[in-house]
Amino acid sequence: MDRLYKKQVEEYLTNYGKLVFISGARQVGKTTILKQVIKPNPNSIYLNWDYLEDRNKILHKHTELFKNLRSTIFDKKPCLILDEIHKYKDWKNLVKGFYDKFGENIEFIITGSAKLNIYKKGSDSLMGRYISLTVHPLSVS
Repeated sequence: MDRLYKKQVEEYLTNYGKLVFISGARQVGKTTILKQVIKPNPNSIYLNWDYLEDRNKILHKHTELFKNLRSTIFDKKPCLILDEIHKYKDWKNLVKGFYDKFGENIEFIITGSAKLNIYKKGSDSLMGRYISLTVHPLSVS
């Protein structure tokens, strides 16, 4: 199941050139999917909002972060993954700013719980900049 989502995320990054939003309930495998996506790309950076050091990088050291992502040359575009970023109250404007400035040169994956669905409102500042993927729990009957 995770491989199917991995393939879909890779396809979205390759073919659409937009932010990829991965949402779903807790414990459905979003982080596992991310680890599969970034494993073949050594120029990926994974940051988790729940981890204080990562949160500090996102809010206060992002200039250095993007400089490091852009300065490394690999076959694949660098990828920045922001996990659980929706817990930051102004996350949409932060992500919009990052994407508008660096989106041509860097891939972005944003993940979060089902609450991430708040981005679907029509007046959203991210409108037209993302493609979404919802991860569903696997049920065994």
